Amino acid sequence: MRIAYLFISLCLLFTFSHVSLAQINSAQTINFSTTDNTNLGSLVNDGDGGSTDISGVQINIFEIDATGTPTGNDLIYNANDIGFGGVIEEGLSISTDPSLNAWRGISIKTNDGSEFDFNGFESWEFSFAMTVTFTVEGFKDGVSTGSVTTTSAMGDRQEHAASEFSDAIFGEVDEIRIISDEDFYGTFDVFLLGAATQPNSAPTFTEFSGPVETTTEDTGVQISFADLAAVGDEADADGFVEQFAVQSVTSGTLTIIGAPYDPVFNFLINADFTATWTPPAGQTGTLNAFTVKAVDNQGAESSTAVQATVTVNSAAAAPTVTTSAATSLTATTATLNGDVTSDGNETITERGFVYAKTSDDATPTVAEVNGTTVIKVTV
Repeated sequence: MRIAYLFISLCLLFTFSHVSLAQINSAQTINFSTTDNTNLGSLVNDGDGGSTDISGVQINIFEIDATGTPTGNDLIYNANDIGFGGVIEEGLSISTDPSLNAWRGISIKTNDGSEFDFNGFESWEFSFAMTVTFTVEGFKDGVSTGSVTTTSAMGDRQEHAASEFSDAIFGEVDEIRIISDEDFYGTFDVFLLGAATQPNSAPTFTEFSGPVETTTEDTGVQISFADLAAVGDEADADGFVEQFAVQSVTSGTLTIIGAPYDPVFNFLINADFTATWTPPAGQTGTLNAFTVKAVDNQGAESSTAVQATVTVNSAAAAPTVTTSAATSLTATTATLNGDVTSDGNETITERGFVYAKTSDDATPTVAEVNGTTVIKVTV
């Protein structure tokens, strides 16, 4: 509320103003089981050769050489007694007779970068080397996550168990390479995979539909995650936007949870961390405050920083008035004249005059007027 009164001393013609301001979701086993000597082709998928077809992800299995390069050779499923005391040559090799044709390794890889935990495999070795050593190496986005070695004895089915493959190396990989340290006469089978997930898609975020908050000139305003989310078009196809990362301060000053914005250590606005932005001194209007990116629940950021604006209103000020000498004076009446020359950036809700017969009157008369700047009073 804004109230403006004009005080006039009729004797001294003295004037003044008075103001009152109010991805795999569970463990899976790729275990081939089909007719002996079945050619499965150079690129074998989960679901081929009687193996489990894993929902939501495609696993590719193919031969590689000692350097990890695909050879393009076909893989053959073997399930035949090779004549050594009932030994079964069960699994994948590059020949209908694994004991006669050597190879070096195999790759187990998702076709789209989906990640999985690798928990083991089985091998059969039929050469006269007695024991072969495999280097098992994990990869993610083409970069090695580490490797371990494991052995396989001649004429024996060897289970390479999960205890050999730590999550630190083999958790959340998208490829496993198993390579023998020498020519390998044998087969691979029973690949154990767990909890593969689809690659996280970054959130999208292109604009704010309007100012994120409103404040008054020279006055700081709190800006929460909810304030930003309410006018932003942020979205995430495979999760949800959890926070906003401040990229720069465009004008004024910004603090987050009471500490100055820092692009490395203090830049996130979320359900727990609220920002306070203070506009530059004396500036009003819709001001560019700071830029942000959206961050999803897996930590991925949107690609482009978006400008956040804040509406800064002029600070309220006391209204100003002008008065002129009383006119039409009689022994008992006078006409008082005045005008409100500035509303102080607020709506004037009351207008009036304060007058007295003498300048030292302790209880002057208040005369309220509406819609006029002239009043005739009886004194």
